Amino acid sequence: MSALPDNPELILTRGWIDGQEVDSGSEFSVINPATLSVVAAVSDLGAQHARDAIAAATAAFASWKTVPLQQRVDCILQWATLIEENTNELGEIVRLETGKPLPQAKGEAMQCAALLRWFAEQAPQLSEEMPAPGDSGQRNSGQRNYSIKQPVGVVACITPWNFPAAAVVVKAGAAIVAGCTVIVKPSEETPLIALAFAKLAARAGIADGVFNVVPCKDPTQVGNELQIAREDLRVIDEPVLRLSSIDLEAMELWVVIHRWWQANSVIEGPAGSGQAVGCDSGW
Repeated sequence: MSALPDNPELILTRGWIDGQEVDSGSEFSVINPATLSVVAAVSDLGAQHARDAIAAATAAFASWKTVPLQQRVDCILQWATLIEENTNELGEIVRLETGKPLPQAKGEAMQCAALLRWFAEQAPQLSEEMPAPGDSGQRNSGQRNYSIKQPVGVVACITPWNFPAAAVVVKAGAAIVAGCTVIVKPSEETPLIALAFAKLAARAGIADGVFNVVPCKDPTQVGNELQIAREDLRVIDEPVLRLSSIDLEAMELWVVIHRWWQANSVIEGPAGSGQAVGCDSGW
């Protein structure tokens, strides 16, 4: 077995839901592809755990979206600081999970901190008023037309194995600072770095239920629950996770095909509902 970093604060082998470690009674092995040795045994979560994560993220959204923007920015900046302070340990986790050279793995960890700081710098734009679409600036003196930016709800972050740290942060970090809550379904090959980020997020002051991680060996059960949550959506202001009603095997191809016109993968909710959520399965 490959030796994990000697930092118990960052080593988490169970799921993370609503600020708590979650066990399932069954496990799957994470393998170092460079040496084919076992890195760790991680809890294999399933359908009920996915439902629990959706419920936790939904409940947390009600309060997180009302947290002042500057407070969310402060949490994101503290998260970045903690990543920088633990770059060596995080880089070692990435190295063991992916087989990358250690300098490259540590560089990815540093990139995560830089991404979070960039999100924090861009955050003030979230509170800016914008002219309503089609408004040329010629307004009736008795009218005020503007667009309001607001969080959309629960975001599903489905991340790949090749950049397991950066892919989590680039998706979840942006959503969290914007006032959304997230459920991360990491690759079964690289779940440990997402779980380590969960521990650091909690230490940074990000509220319970805002950042959830559901590791699993076979994504079918978890993926099906995410789709069911989307299909049950009926009320416009109901903060339930939204996904397109497409099968999971087609989702990767769908994202690649549409990447050329989407800066972020945003999947629309039911026609006329006015709802959409970021659901990204690619890096």
